[in-house]
Amino acid sequence: MAWCSRRSTLTKERTTIGRKPHNDIQIDNLAVSGEHAVIVTILNDSFLEDLGSTNGTVVNGKPVKKHFLQNNDVIELGKYKLKFIGEAPAGAARRQADFEKTMVLRPSAMKAAAEQAAGGAAGGAPRRPRRRRLQRAAQRRSRRHADRRRRRRQRRPRPLPQRLPRQAAPPRAGRTGAAARRDPAALRRQCRQGARAHQAAHHARQARRAGRGA
Repeated sequence: MAWCSRRSTLTKERTTIGRKPHNDIQIDNLAVSGEHAVIVTILNDSFLEDLGSTNGTVVNGKPVKKHFLQNNDVIELGKYKLKFIGEAPAGAARRQADFEKTMVLRPSAMKAAAEQAAGGAAGGAPRRPRRRRLQRAAQRRSRRHADRRRRRRQRRPRPLPQRLPRQAAPPRAGRTGAAARRDPAALRRQCRQGARAHQAAHHARQARRAGRGA
């Protein structure tokens, strides 16, 4: 493992690190990708982001994809190491001291203080009884459910009108149709009736022809 002896100042918003010559910090080693990582600087904060490199980026012995850089962080790229040295502004120590003097409130204490302030602003007016509030909430829920049911019924398609069944014809005298076909006597009777009707029609035609010939 080798340390980079060159020193670079992060004057740009994006400082790229990689093997290709167009990078701001070029490391000519096959273990380093062409565009390995980038350091994004916003005001006094710097962030390290891996650009999908082959061998990955390690900070303080841990592989990272994105990392907030702090003073004396060691960045490992392949067999090379880079050390990040953050220069704190002059007023940072004073702001840190002011922060240490500030009292930290827990969420429960903040909620109690807010309720106390709200009660004092309202002139100590009593809150609405819990039972009444629960009843109002139940009424609102029932109204919402009724609205949903009404909208669901409106979206539901209306059923098509049903066709009324046909009325059955009154039964004829005697057996006809399938019943006649099942009864041999009725079938013979129908055949005789048909033959007589055919013969009568034939005689009528012959009489009409004879009358026209005379």
